[in-house]
Amino acid sequence: MSTRKRDEVLSGALSSIAAYGITVAPIDQPAQFVRELSLHWRNRGGRVAGRPRHSDRYLDNLLKLRGTPVRSLAAKLAGKMTFEPDDADALVRLCLLCWHYVDDRANDQSTGDGETDRYQPMLPKEEVIEVASYVNELISASRPEGAGALTLPGEKTGDLIAAEFARSDAMFSVSSGRTLITPNPKQALIGFRNTINRLWEADRSDNRDRMLAWVVDLGQQEFEDASPFWNVQELRSRFKALRVFKEPDAESRWRWLQSRAVIVLHNPRMVINETTKPPAFTVRDALFSEIPRGWRGLKQIRTLYGRGFNSQMGTFTIFLRRAVEGSLIDFSSRESSRYEFRYFAHVLLAPQGHPSELEARGLELPPPGEGYEDAFGTIYAAVTKFLRPGAIESMVGAAAIKELHSLRFQLMDLEAFVEEL
Repeated sequence: MSTRKRDEVLSGALSSIAAYGITVAPIDQPAQFVRELSLHWRNRGGRVAGRPRHSDRYLDNLLKLRGTPVRSLAAKLAGKMTFEPDDADALVRLCLLCWHYVDDRANDQSTGDGETDRYQPMLPKEEVIEVASYVNELISASRPEGAGALTLPGEKTGDLIAAEFARSDAMFSVSSGRTLITPNPKQALIGFRNTINRLWEADRSDNRDRMLAWVVDLGQQEFEDASPFWNVQELRSRFKALRVFKEPDAESRWRWLQSRAVIVLHNPRMVINETTKPPAFTVRDALFSEIPRGWRGLKQIRTLYGRGFNSQMGTFTIFLRRAVEGSLIDFSSRESSRYEFRYFAHVLLAPQGHPSELEARGLELPPPGEGYEDAFGTIYAAVTKFLRPGAIESMVGAAAIKELHSLRFQLMDLEAFVEEL
């Protein structure tokens, strides 16, 4: 969006907001604008069983359902603590997208799945995003140098993944032992659902036909080391919930996932019948089952994992983008130069002195080496062939599947993964 167009969108959106009695202009007092907007939102909720529907607790639950929790929400709304830029962004988005309450189920005080579907937005989504981003920028610019002692390294994993996916053609979620991390196990299914919703939204916005792959290790299936097995089962349970839990658009979302997602499962006990030329990469490269040489000693690795990194701790996402934007997929060659890769490591972190306030954070790392580019270029070719069997005229996609099979990797669609594993 051009600067002129954005200014026009913002001007119209802020005029519409002011019409509801919000008198503080973001440019003058961005934090107070957020507080006044939140106060008007709370006052619009009516009452349930004699109590305000839009309590701080209710607002906190809605923010968590959207995957954007705000720490110390009540204190920040009361002006006793300062807003972080992301806090303001999350509150503005929620208030404007959930402005008109249209489902008066007076006896239902829960904030379960689908709660935000009871609302209609004040403004079109494009305008909401621009207003939230504008307030975020204003608060970032107004913070004094050295502020934010509780700031954590990297970015929130959910925000990072959604933003990078929107700029990419494929995303690989990889771990040999811990593919899914969550600061709150009780919210694990909701967090996974919210992340998938954000990926779905990004893909629908431009119909870029992106791909998703979860690369996981089933392990030796031994009682003495069952962590890889449980890692796979946890991922399976997340997808199972997406398929069977009832909520609006669940069926459409599942159809989208089936058309975009593949599970790349490593099974060391799988029997291989045919022989093929050894690939230019190893199982270790595809699973990040040990720290790459290129990352040993990096400050980023020490920041995330300390000095005790092991394969069970590593959780990674790799984003692939075709080097020629908008080009047709042509796998006549699978040279790494045809792709641009970005690598991110993830871990749960908490601000110093606040151990209970865990947050999933992601940090970008430099390319770990050619073997990894070969691995994920091969996986991309194989996934493309698997999902679009008629779209690739060359034999490279089929060859990529054979290379993975020679290392005891099998490709599974989501239905097979959920039902047959």
